Amino acid sequence: MQLIFGELRIPALKRALSMFEIRGSQLWAGRSLIAAAELLTLLLTPYAALMQSVAGATPAPHCAGVRAIGAYCLMKDAPHWVPTMTLVSILLAVLAGVLPAIVGWLHVWVAFSIASAIALPDGGDQAAVVFLILVAVVNIADDRRYGLDRRRRRISAPRLQIALAGLFAIRIQVAMIYFGSGIGKVFANDWVTGTAEYYVIRDLYFGASGPVASVMRALTSNTFVVVSLTWGAIVLEVAIAVLILCGPHSRKFALIACSILHGAIIVTIGLWSFGLTMIGGVAIAAIATSGRDPRSCPIPPVIDRRRLISVAQEK
Repeated sequence: MQLIFGELRIPALKRALSMFEIRGSQLWAGRSLIAAAELLTLLLTPYAALMQSVAGATPAPHCAGVRAIGAYCLMKDAPHWVPTMTLVSILLAVLAGVLPAIVGWLHVWVAFSIASAIALPDGGDQAAVVFLILVAVVNIADDRRYGLDRRRRRISAPRLQIALAGLFAIRIQVAMIYFGSGIGKVFANDWVTGTAEYYVIRDLYFGASGPVASVMRALTSNTFVVVSLTWGAIVLEVAIAVLILCGPHSRKFALIACSILHGAIIVTIGLWSFGLTMIGGVAIAAIATSGRDPRSCPIPPVIDRRRLISVAQEK
């Protein structure tokens, strides 16, 4: 495995910049997953549930300080569907890949508007804001007009350098999130004893529900299964943190591990928006920054010796 510090050496950075191409489907897919998570929050959750009163306080949104720039505060006097549909329109533009260098910053505003306004934000809402600020920096090297734009114009070296720095920052952010989460569980008694998943599945508010509930309750009644699931989550989180800081092949495994972890969480206890946000963030962090230098000499074609002998005999 090649640690990220090896990629930060001057020769490695020069090689990465000479081959760096961010305008691929993976960046678009990562942004789209985060946008889809936010669309699920806005379209499938009633406004009253998003803005409910917590602990006797006045209902959200609360517009003190920097929160005042959020959509729900700027349009507080308008019908509630007005800010919601404004945010939805921007998210649809993100899904279409329209002008990512510009719409990317609007996407940051969407994420901030959601995270700062709703009464009960989850970790995914907060992570989306940080991810999207860094993604907007990466987008400086994405000059496409829409998602399927195949034209590739030459990107200036300073813009490539800024985009590459943003991509490295996303990887470090992903590593911090998962390493902190994984190691933090080691200091919690239920996780150390391997029983945490038993209680998570049976939680009255956030546990498994529907047809999955009976299956998961039966499975987690087995000691071996519940310990494996509990410690498996810790191992996967730490593995993602380490692999995302390694070479391109290791980052692919980080994305696979992230998809397995959050896919399992989505199936068992829900958390769709959180899971899609994290998978999208890791997908962007896993973008390759190396490959064959397009300015190098082309690979020579395979020479058929029998053909050469026949030509020589004819002469």
